[in-house]
Amino acid sequence: MTPFVFGKIAEFENFTNREDETELLQKLFKALNNVIVISPRRWGKSSLIKHATNQLLGIDSEYRVIYIDVFNIRTEEEFYQEFASKTLKVGYSKVEDLLVKSKTLFQKLIPKMSFSPIPESEISLSFDWEEVKKDPTEILNLPQKIADAENFKLIICIDEFQNLNTFDENLAFQKKLRANWQHHSKVGYCLYGSKENMMQIIFNDKAQPFYRFGYVLNLEKIKADKWLSFIQRRFNETGKAIGKDDSRLITELVHLLPYYVQQLSQISWFYTENICTKEIIEKAFDDLINQLEPFFIRETENLSNQQISFLELLLNGSLPINSNENIKKYGLNSTANIAKAQKALLEKQIIRKYSNKFEFIDPIYGVWLQKSYFKSR
Repeated sequence: MTPFVFGKIAEFENFTNREDETELLQKLFKALNNVIVISPRRWGKSSLIKHATNQLLGIDSEYRVIYIDVFNIRTEEEFYQEFASKTLKVGYSKVEDLLVKSKTLFQKLIPKMSFSPIPESEISLSFDWEEVKKDPTEILNLPQKIADAENFKLIICIDEFQNLNTFDENLAFQKKLRANWQHHSKVGYCLYGSKENMMQIIFNDKAQPFYRFGYVLNLEKIKADKWLSFIQRRFNETGKAIGKDDSRLITELVHLLPYYVQQLSQISWFYTENICTKEIIEKAFDDLINQLEPFFIRETENLSNQQISFLELLLNGSLPINSNENIKKYGLNSTANIAKAQKALLEKQIIRKYSNKFEFIDPIYGVWLQKSYFKSR
């Protein structure tokens, strides 16, 4: 078993740092405060939330947790079915209990339920969509009703929450959610997603239904020193070694992005027989870029010439961005075109603005552009 994890939830010994964020989330969850977690993709939001909820469940048995991923949910109807199914499952694990309790939980709606006799099988739930459209209140208030009846506290974690914006009549839908959820006294909601710009709009724009719905936690990168001890410890636990400076090199090459720190550490670990060296790490980094190149090529093919020119400008550190010299040098034609390219790249989640500077959301993409794409032009 390899000592580094990427591409899936990092739990237990695979989880590193975030002690302050974990402690804060536990306090907020325990108080049933609503929480919004925002960061770019691959920064470890899901791992952090799973880690914090696992710790809370380990020390307090009166809490229960539901995890809902909206990534593959495309309609309001699908959301209600998933929301109701997960809520009923956490409240009643035995089918016979669920059949009895559902009669008191639903007054207007009549759910159709199917399930396998196999223990731990998922409950398949459906409703008459025409009836739900008239009034989804019974579904949206299920968590509060069940938590109150069964005397527990519930935390509902919803990943890729920004995808609700793709639903038909999404603002009206979100208004229904907030109108009901804001009255729940035994339920706390943790809403998070990987499209940073959209999440910021949903929760920080006064015109949006979820404006100031809860505590907003904007994740920062894990500090390098925290990574160094983690990387060295994981190498040591498998009978291999890596020095502090070489551990730091791993973090620097991938700009501290958690997903890539774990991935580059793992590739380096594979290539190491006894002691990991700078040469091994550089070879591993080249391999990582080669693995990702097909994705980067497709990404670049979907960009306009002016968007690509703007990225080249950023990589070259040519400041100020909208100077006449840069407009001419990079063929951007006007400040209006620069603004248009910026907006498009932000919306496509290629770049983000942080501390009044632009940076690549995927730092390896920037490295590939500079070393391969622009070098060959």
